[in-house]
Amino acid sequence: MPSAQTWRHKPVYGRKQSFMNMHVSVNIAASTSARDLWYKALAEQEAAKQALEHYNSAIYDPIYEEIERISPRPDLCFEIEALNGQITQYRVDPTNLHAWDDHWSPVFRRKAAEVRDAWLAYRRDSERLGADAAGLESDRLCDVQCAIENGLIQTPAPDCPALLWKLEKLFGPEARDEDDYAPAWCAEWINVVMNDARRFLAASMSVQVVEHSACSRG
Repeated sequence: MPSAQTWRHKPVYGRKQSFMNMHVSVNIAASTSARDLWYKALAEQEAAKQALEHYNSAIYDPIYEEIERISPRPDLCFEIEALNGQITQYRVDPTNLHAWDDHWSPVFRRKAAEVRDAWLAYRRDSERLGADAAGLESDRLCDVQCAIENGLIQTPAPDCPALLWKLEKLFGPEARDEDDYAPAWCAEWINVVMNDARRFLAASMSVQVVEHSACSRG
């Protein structure tokens, strides 16, 4: 028959075990919820990426290819060669296209007029084809994708595959664009990803230490 002391300790132990089980259950539930939310956002990011790619390939790119074909965006500058052979470049302001109309030199006036006429033709074709509206919509879709992507990187990774996704975004083969810009230059993103890496690597190393200790005792 259990002693009185044993009976006194059993309820305390039972309450402690119940609390520990509840704590573990809450942690698992929180972890599952965080994982679900992160992967839900990942699906939204992929959908936003596909929406942008579809819009660009179906609407934005064809419009700008047509503009390049019929009326390429002109350089808003013209060159004047002085008597000594020195060449100087001058700019035509698109917000003040007639600024050179009263220049004393007919060469200046003629070259500025050529730039002005090319710019006006470009703008007419752009407006006719809806290039400005297409550009704004492409920018909007890009902003949507980038906002979701930023949220994914800023949110602590719920598991190792999520961390790998972040690392691919920062350091993977598609991380650099034509301007040689890399997302890894963003210190704010790097700090978040480093915190993720420390967390998962620390947990992995702890498991290895426990397993090594168990093997040593065995």
